[in-house]
Amino acid sequence: MHNRIRGAARHLGSALSSVITGLLVTGGLIAVPYIVLSSPIADFLLSELDPPSQRTLVLYAADGRPFARRGGCVAEPVTLSEVPPHFVEADHWRLPQSDG
Repeated sequence: MHNRIRGAARHLGSALSSVITGLLVTGGLIAVPYIVLSSPIADFLLSELDPPSQRTLVLYAADGRPFARRGGCVAEPVTLSEVPPHFVEADHWRLPQSDG
């Protein structure tokens, strides 16, 4: 009698395992194509990841000299030799020591 119960329990366990595996596989076969086909990622372009270019607003004094700039930076890149040494040697963890 005990052998029959053990055998039935084994068959029930393997049947339950097969049903769960079947549900997971079927769910995966349905879910993966749904997620891929309904994904909004396909609607994006790589150019949208670039920051928008802003025009630079330059304010001029009465004598014609610019005194303020606002907006995007449209200057050409500079080489390291063109950067002042106090920028190159700057350490954001240490504040500059005053002489006084």
